[in-house]
Amino acid sequence: MRENLEERKLDFEKNDSGLHIIIDSNEVFCFPTAKSTTEKGFTLAYERFNENGVMVFPGSGADPNDRNLPEPTRSFLRNIIDGNLIEIYFKGKIPLKFHSWMDESYFKYWTLDL
Repeated sequence: MRENLEERKLDFEKNDSGLHIIIDSNEVFCFPTAKSTTEKGFTLAYERFNENGVMVFPGSGADPNDRNLPEPTRSFLRNIIDGNLIEIYFKGKIPLKFHSWMDESYFKYWTLDL
């Protein structure tokens, strides 16, 4: 499934039957879920290019708000739910702010900065 969501409303609903993807108040897909796979949540990645047009991969643990990195052209949320890959792309940068450290000091949790 591939949908252009410009000028449209994306929503989610989760219940015992799964994760329902809703566009403009209409359900378009349901990912059946098992408890063990839904606890991890989505990961966020940015698509960045340097001045030469080469994609930049800052590496694990990098600060997404590092001013030395190029501004993202796209952001995408990704998750695998019961073997089904879901990716949602957005133009530009989804803003994040630091939330907390995980048990090990090299891994940070980030939240949306809306």
